[in-house]
Order: sequence, then structure tokens, then C-alpha cells
Amino acid sequence: ELDRLILALLAIAREGRPENTAALIERLSGIAPLAREQETSARGYLDSQSLVGREREQKRVQDLLHAVKAGRGGALLFEGEPGLGCSRLLSELAVSARVSGVLTLTTDASLGLAPYAAARELVRALFAALPALARELTAAQLELFCEDPARQRNALVGFLASPEQQLLLQQGLHALFLAASAARPLVIAVDDLADVDAESLALLTALARRASAHPLLLIAALGRNAARDPSAVLGSLRNAGELVQLAPLQASETLLLLRSVFGDAPYLERWAAKLHAQTGGNPGHCLELAEHLVRTRAFRYDEGMWVLPPSLPGELPKTRDEARRVRIEQLSADARTLAQLLSIPDYAPLRAADCDALSTFAPDQTRSLLDGLVREGILRPLRDGYRFAQDEVRRALHEQLEPALRASCHLRLARALAPCAPGDLHTQLRVCIHYLRAGERERGCELLRQFGLCFAHAELSSVSTVTVLLEDLCALLEELQLGEHALASPLALLASAGYF
Repeated sequence: ELDRLILALLAIAREGRPENTAALIERLSGIAPLAREQETSARGYLDSQSLVGREREQKRVQDLLHAVKAGRGGALLFEGEPGLGCSRLLSELAVSARVSGVLTLTTDASLGLAPYAAARELVRALFAALPALARELTAAQLELFCEDPARQRNALVGFLASPEQQLLLQQGLHALFLAASAARPLVIAVDDLADVDAESLALLTALARRASAHPLLLIAALGRNAARDPSAVLGSLRNAGELVQLAPLQASETLLLLRSVFGDAPYLERWAAKLHAQTGGNPGHCLELAEHLVRTRAFRYDEGMWVLPPSLPGELPKTRDEARRVRIEQLSADARTLAQLLSIPDYAPLRAADCDALSTFAPDQTRSLLDGLVREGILRPLRDGYRFAQDEVRRALHEQLEPALRASCHLRLARALAPCAPGDLHTQLRVCIHYLRAGERERGCELLRQFGLCFAHAELSSVSTVTVLLEDLCALLEELQLGEHALASPLALLASAGYF
């Protein structure tokens, strides 16, 4: 039975695979045998909603996949308001590309703003699929993509210290992906493209401009910050690709979406009309309200069936902000406390070591609470850490922290990051910002002075890699009223990069 289930999961045809996560859980429970857990099965249905209302976009990608196999690529960019499903659509399209036999590489902005963070993930996946392509890069360039963090940092410092070496690296990576597409038609899928690091964005833009003459397709969700990002690189990428604006769902499509979760439960059409009217056809908001109804036991999953009430005694959260507040309030006290401690704003995902440093709980309890926050959809697990599923939830949690506790969290995070800072200018600047926000002004200003000296010795060539951090640092120094002498260093670095 288990062999047959695994083979079904590997079936290319959709109808050969389990219908949804809940169906998979049911089959596994029968094979093991395991006691049925109503909450787990309900979670499976919520996680397995169908993609609806995006037939035109899916058809366009299928046409582009046929063109890629014929040697003609391109770039397709999706943009839309939060909740309209850009990320969900991108995930579905990446699966379709893989099933069609095209080599598909994926990345997103969750790896942070460290130089080449997104590119590193793409290159590693590429080498795993086509190891012979490693010969396209020099030995020094390969060091940047090894598994050893210390060797990575040393290699990065070398490239950032020399504009010539950085240019050669960009050219080498560009040639690498074109060579990969020549060996096998290639799709690169990138979520939250506007928020990836500057070096990876420059590489992807260069590939998008050349894609039409190669079997290479870039599909990307621009992300929530794209509309207000004035960067020339992002503007160039928009011009190089085909831009598609996602629209809200129609009422009939909202019904299909909810039917994919709750089946043909009684009163479903009534609830679909109510949720569609309240959300304006925003599928993300609609599913958040549906999840709220499940968490509050208004919608119940009982013995393999969904039970929906004809009406709700109380009121639904009227806005997404209100829904997030209710969601946070429904967490256990310990889970809410840990989530608040982890909400300290930073410029990279939370490593497991960062979670341990920020937590006030014992290690075993911290692991258990982290697992619970993942199950509740507050956190998303990464290879070596976590990130918040929604930045709005992180900000709402952060607002609940007392000022003294915020400062304490910044101090603990600065100390956790400090061992990684030597030789890593990006991390060094993050540590500086955290010390300043912790109230450790003397220590923060000393790190800022050292930071300026490091860049001076690096001929100021790599300042463009940390402009976002320098912007925030300038605002922080003005907020703390540390005087013009403190601002001199970051302003000079920004000026040297042609920022003004």
C-alpha cells in the first residue's frame, strides 16, 4: 500500500495523484495504522486549496514552455495586490514546468539581502542537476557557492573588494545559466523578485534581456514592494519582460476556491457569497477568513465531512489587520511571547541560532513552540531557520513588544550575529544597527567607524550591496540624534556609490 501511494505521488498526470493533503493524510493513517486527527486533516484541506481564476495566465505559461522547448525563451512577470495569489500562481507554474520535463530552478527573497543570496541557491540547484557545468566557473568563483560559510565569506570579500572581479563573476554566472539552457531547456522561477539582493537581481535582469534568443524562461512574482521601487534595475527588468497584472476573483471563482477546500458542504454557496462580498474577491483574504472560521470551530471537520453553519452568531473580522490581530490573540501565551521575541526586524531570515538567542524558553520548549508557530501559519520553515509567513503579522507582533524588551531583543540578536560579522560587511552593518537600536550607542558607533574603514580599504567598490542597510542606518542615526559626525560615514559611502 505504501509503495502504491508513493508511486501515486510521483504520477505525472494530476488525476493519478491524491486529490489534496487531507486525502494523503487519510491514506497514510490507514496504512500505518494511525489514529485519525481531526485537526491535522482539517489543516490538510486548508493547505490544499485549488488555484482558480488564473486560466489565462496558466495558458500563457504553457505557450511559453512550448516556445522554450523550441529554443525561444522570454520573461513573464506577475504583479498584484497582496493576497491576489502571485506567489501561489508562481508555485503552480513551477510545478507545471517541472512536470513538462523542463529543468526548473526556484528561489525567493526569503534568503535576505546578502550579496548573491538568491543566485547562490539557484547555482547550487543547477549544479545538483547538471554537475558538469561547474567547469564554467573559476575555482575562486566556485568558492562562493560551497557549503562552508567561512569560505563563502572569504570569497565574497574578495569579489566585493574588486570591481573587476565582481564584473567577471557576473559575466561568469551569466554564461553559466546560458550554458545550462543550451544543455537543457531552463525555467527560473523567482518569488518576491523586487526584494531579492541587488547582485542576484542584476543577474536575473541580464538573463531576461537575453532570454528570447535562448531556451530560457524567467517567470517571477514581483512582490509587494515592486510598485514603489524606483531602481533602474527593476525598471529594466520590467521592460525586458511581459508584465501581467492579476485581478481579483469573480464571485463564481470564489465559490470554486472554497469548494476546493470544503467540498459540497451545506450552506457553502451562502458562505462563498458572504466572503466574496467582504473580501472583494481577494483569494488570500478569503482564505484567511475561512481559516479563522475553522480555528474558532464555526466550520468543523467531523468524521471526514465539513459542517458549516447557516449563519454566524458574531461578526467576522472586517479587515485583514483585524483578522491578524484576532489570529495573534488566539495563539497560546507562550507561542505569542516567542513570536513577539522573534519579530525583531532584520535583513535576513532567522537562523536556528538566532531563534535560540532571542527565546527566553528552554531549548526543547523553543523547538516545540516553533513547530506550533509553523503549524499555525505564523512562521515558514527554511533550510536552517525560519521566516514570518507575512510581514504584516511580524509587524503586528513587534508593535506589542514593550520598548525595554525590544531593546533587549536587539542586543541578543546583535550578540548572536557578531561571530559571523568579521569579513562579512553585510552582517557587520546589521550588527551595528542592532547595537544602536539596543541603546548600545558607543558600541554601535565604534562598529560604524570600523565599517567605514573596511569600505575605505575596499576602495568603496561594494557599497551598492548594502545601500538598503545604509538608508535605514541614516534614518536611525537621525532618530537617535547622534549628530552630523555620525552621519558622515554612511552618507559618504552612499555618495561614493552614486546614490545621490
